[in-house]
Amino acid sequence: MHAPRPGIQAGTSRRIDRGFSGFHMKAGAVLEFVRAEYPQPASFGSRPYQLLPSWLAVCSRSLGVEFVHYRIRRGPEDVGEFTFAIFKSGVFGKRLISMPFSDGGGLHLYPGQNAGPGLAAALAGFLDAQASARGLDYAELRGDVPWDAVAGEGCFETRFPYVSFILDLVPGYAATRRRYGGNVIKNLRKADKCVDVEPCEAGAMPAGLYRIYLAQMRQFGSPPLPAAYFSGLLGCGLARIYVGRVRGRVAGFLMVLVRGSRMLAEINASLGEFDSCFPKVRLFDHAIRAACQEGLAEFDFMRTRKNSGVYRHKKNWGGTEKPIAYHFRARDGRMPGIIDPDQGRYFLPRLVFKALPLRVSAYFGPGIRARIGK
Repeated sequence: MHAPRPGIQAGTSRRIDRGFSGFHMKAGAVLEFVRAEYPQPASFGSRPYQLLPSWLAVCSRSLGVEFVHYRIRRGPEDVGEFTFAIFKSGVFGKRLISMPFSDGGGLHLYPGQNAGPGLAAALAGFLDAQASARGLDYAELRGDVPWDAVAGEGCFETRFPYVSFILDLVPGYAATRRRYGGNVIKNLRKADKCVDVEPCEAGAMPAGLYRIYLAQMRQFGSPPLPAAYFSGLLGCGLARIYVGRVRGRVAGFLMVLVRGSRMLAEINASLGEFDSCFPKVRLFDHAIRAACQEGLAEFDFMRTRKNSGVYRHKKNWGGTEKPIAYHFRARDGRMPGIIDPDQGRYFLPRLVFKALPLRVSAYFGPGIRARIGK
């Protein structure tokens, strides 16, 4: 990242001129970032789930994450907040992530506030100061940002590594189901006959369900999150679990988050021996029906990598495809070399995790996951 020019305070709004080194800043002190001890109580109702104190506390306790909070101030008035965490690993380097373990960002403007066109440049200057002070390789901002592509040009490199599918539930369940495409309806008819779904009232992640999750993560070749993370979400009321059973045996489960008018599918996992009964299809449909009955407006299938098998399956449910943006600012002003759209560098680690026994994966995996912020 570029260090701020001498005489210009990091965190103030600036106009970016093309020319010298690509980032010639002119002063115009409008915005500043002021350290805060904890997220401010203003506008809790409008926050996305990843900025709620309860979610932040779950990540801190279960993953050891130390979040850093700043108020965004314009003159005497606070207009929003910026939250992030620092991660260091041999694979990704030392980076600032806003927000980890989520595809949503930590930049939050209060309702009715507009930070103005200088926000992207002000944040870039603030991140440069953080990079200099903390020795960061790059910063990674996830999700939507409150500026357009023109305002962000020259400040951030933007990529879209994932997409999500957002299903509109306003027309009701019957109309929503008619939008199911591909082989979803065919598989659902079979699943309706053999998979029973019931809510799980447990206040903590049941051990049997966590083992199903571990098995699925091993199949993906990915390090798992700790059971304490899921127990924390259940305990604070952010998450709920639906369990699918085939002939009385647990075949799979779906964990969802509910925030505002949206239900989000956090984890959908099942045992391979029940694949012919399509428990995941039944669980998705059950949750969509429940969301419609509760009057929720949207069902979010959460992130998936484009053109994967999971992508094609989620697309068949009839939702609107929404690219998930990742905004990068590197120390040298270029795209971080560690960003690998083809994921070639992860081939060997994935092979290792696919071969690990579940007990070994459960022991070492959460620590690795906590260090990479995924």
